[in-house]
Amino acid sequence: MNGVIGMANLILKTTLSPQQREYAQAIHHSGNMLLVVINDILDFSKIEAGKLNLESINFNLHEVLLETAGLYANRAEQQSLKYDCNIAPDVPEFVLGDPGRLRQILINLIDNALKFTATGAVSVTLQRDRDNPTQLQFSVQDTGIGFDAETQTRLFRSFSQADGSTTRNYGGTGLGLSICKQLVELMGGTIHTASQPGVGSRFWFNFPLSAAVTQDAAAPTVSSSLSHVPFRGQRVLVAEDNAVNQKVMQHLLSHLGLTVELAANGREAVNMAQHQAYALILMDCQMPEMDGFEATKMIRSEVNGSCPIIAMTANAMLGAREQCLAAGMNDYLSKPVQEADLSVMLGRWLDKTESTQISAPTEQPVDVEKLRQTCQDDTALFNELLEMYCSTSAPLLQQLALALAVHDVRGARPAHELKGASAYIAAADMQALSGQIEQAILNDDWARAQTVFEDMEAAFIRVQLFVGYQIASED
Repeated sequence: MNGVIGMANLILKTTLSPQQREYAQAIHHSGNMLLVVINDILDFSKIEAGKLNLESINFNLHEVLLETAGLYANRAEQQSLKYDCNIAPDVPEFVLGDPGRLRQILINLIDNALKFTATGAVSVTLQRDRDNPTQLQFSVQDTGIGFDAETQTRLFRSFSQADGSTTRNYGGTGLGLSICKQLVELMGGTIHTASQPGVGSRFWFNFPLSAAVTQDAAAPTVSSSLSHVPFRGQRVLVAEDNAVNQKVMQHLLSHLGLTVELAANGREAVNMAQHQAYALILMDCQMPEMDGFEATKMIRSEVNGSCPIIAMTANAMLGAREQCLAAGMNDYLSKPVQEADLSVMLGRWLDKTESTQISAPTEQPVDVEKLRQTCQDDTALFNELLEMYCSTSAPLLQQLALALAVHDVRGARPAHELKGASAYIAAADMQALSGQIEQAILNDDWARAQTVFEDMEAAFIRVQLFVGYQIASED
């Protein structure tokens, strides 16, 4: 399936006629749907056979929820739905458990909520259980089609859906909620639902709180690996109307050492820029009251003509970049924004501001001399290889993260690809860590693979920062 989906994705990146594109998109969509079915059946089979074991590792709970909810922010925006994610202040940041399986439950519930909601809102909440504060409660609420009491009694059964038309209209195997129920119960918790036809539904699940002893005991985070970031402490403005996207961006930027302020629309962004100097502004293009293009023009003409403004857009169509540049923006990031891409963008532009002078990283993650020898001192090729490595490795890391989360041996092949690519550009840390993940998977030691992967994410960001500096210094 990885081959089918991967090749379909490559075809979609080529020049196609409208009919060819329609066919390729159908293959890609159908492949993804079939992959969901296969994974559901595999998980169900493991659970039924009693062979599905949960991990028990320290992880950042807030990060898992925000990143998972953030995956669906653009989809909610495309459906014109109000979408938010809220974490109660008394919920600990670091807990003990299985982040991969927790993410799987949340993805299923959020995906269902968006799938069955045409208008209104979807809300994701994490809080302590009011009746039992020693338990955490996750809730996903929507204003979708809902279902009656009779349907509710069989909704968590295997191969069950609301009715026969559900499969025809919305797809799926009828296994998703059954798997969620069994995963929650394996965690020592319970899952519940309440619904009213035509009004909406709420799904919530509780499980015992097992807080990590200290932050130091938790898996290393990106921020701890980036204490040397040269633009640490700089102030940036994020103009973004979607509440979930706001939280995700605030989380990513804070992990990269930046002080973050938020504006909910273009008018707010202009007003804030008038009263505060920012090292950089990240500007969503589509916002109410005043869009990012108009806000950028006003900031350029009335406030600050030199502050770097980076567009954030879900529009990948040809000409999107040109439209952003024409409005006065310096560069753009595609949504959903990835931390690796964001770090490169910061490295590229923050060193060009008067308030921030970036020096070369003291620890080079790439053996420059070795790579220059490979390139025969061809500077253009040197930079091209570095940029190509970053652009191709980011999606491989995403694929690997998903494979590790669901213990998919075949899906973990990106570890081998990353090892080879890292060796080619002389990125020794990335090469070594990729090899360690390969070995851990061969040993069926998924906990070890996950721990090494977190180190590799930090190592990759160091490469991204180095590349951003390298290219900016030659402009």
